[in-house]
Amino acid sequence: MTRPLPQQRRSSLCRDDEPVLQGRALLPDASGPVFGDLEVWDFNTSLKRPAHVHVSGWKVCFSIELEDPYWNLLAREFFMTLSDPHHPAVLRHGVVLGAPANPQTLIQLASRLRTLARWGHKNAFSPQPGSWTAACVNASATWPRAASPRRQSLDM
Repeated sequence: MTRPLPQQRRSSLCRDDEPVLQGRALLPDASGPVFGDLEVWDFNTSLKRPAHVHVSGWKVCFSIELEDPYWNLLAREFFMTLSDPHHPAVLRHGVVLGAPANPQTLIQLASRLRTLARWGHKNAFSPQPGSWTAACVNASATWPRAASPRRQSLDM
């Protein structure tokens, strides 16, 4: 369930009981995640998983930095938008996206959001990502980088 946040500027885009997967081909008797699931969105019971993908590769975990209520809500709204790009709240805001993202894409993005939250904490930014401004972000000396052998070799 979405917790009310002390300094939340607006209400959430989605209701807690809204299914994350709408308008997609689902498995029979699917019981997929709902927006209000705060810890894990498990797609194993709702979407056909490719044979080469492990069961854990079909679950998005809101762990570590994404347990923080502000980051948790941001991540869930972002992932809801990517999972259901034709959701009425998304369309009402004039956002037009292509095909829905698959769970593995959401897992990768969760990792990037954790990195961004860790970087913000390290640079003494507000714990509320919605209050960050372009000026404070640009003033920071270091940007988070993805750990990639290719990128590291280019930096040397």
